[in-house]
Amino acid sequence: MSAGTAAIDSVAWRSTWRRRSVAEKVILFGGIVGCAVVLPPIPAAPLLIVVTLIAARRAGVPFAHVFRTVRGPATFIAIAALSTAVSIDFGARTVSMTAETASGAAELALRAMTASLAMLVFASTTPMTTLTTALRRAGLPAACVDVIGIMYRMVFVLVESLATIRQAQVARLGYVGFRRSLNSAGLLTAAVLVRS
Repeated sequence: MSAGTAAIDSVAWRSTWRRRSVAEKVILFGGIVGCAVVLPPIPAAPLLIVVTLIAARRAGVPFAHVFRTVRGPATFIAIAALSTAVSIDFGARTVSMTAETASGAAELALRAMTASLAMLVFASTTPMTTLTTALRRAGLPAACVDVIGIMYRMVFVLVESLATIRQAQVARLGYVGFRRSLNSAGLLTAAVLVRS
């Protein structure tokens, strides 16, 4: 099991907000996401990020955990913002960026980072079993809740198999040299995609 995936679950179980009502947390973090989407990103996004970090601190979620778990989404958001800001014309062989596209990309990145941070803190304060129980009480059909639980468990199984395959590749010197690393990464990707 990967440290990142398991970390969110274990931090959620240690959170001081673990016993708080799921509805309270949904209103808080859902409200932050809603504000991030609706309000202008400046000054709303920085203020909402501060509110989210204060909530994380009050919930007993370590900042190191928050920053470690937000790295993945931040990388994805940065790539998305860059692809939004930059325009490539293959016919004329030019790469361009205007002030308008840069501004739009910055707004996109601020909104997405704020919403992602809020959802990660929500996940770090609410164990999955508590969430599925709350969904059942809210009237979500049992079949849907079961699918959510199965998908959650399958993520752990997939991440565990990924770690096991990678560990076996490392033991067989699969990442010594560029060509072997590329080959091993391709085989790892293929194995994980087949298992998913």
